[in-house]
Amino acid sequence: MSNDTEWIDVTVVAATDKAVLLTNGKDEAWIPRSQIVDEEETLAKGVATRVEIPMWLLEKSGLV
Repeated sequence: MSNDTEWIDVTVVAATDKAVLLTNGKDEAWIPRSQIVDEEETLAKGVATRVEIPMWLLEKSGLV
């Protein structure tokens, strides 16, 4: 696996202690909080923000 990451614009659809359901406006996917490298805003339901996620996970989830 590569260490490449990517910043993407998302909206939080739902959130739990362990994962967040993110949408890019077209697709949505559950992303483990442990895989989110950085975020610009607190990841809470309804928040539109930018997050940094490993590229392999973005590709697997369909968010890119």
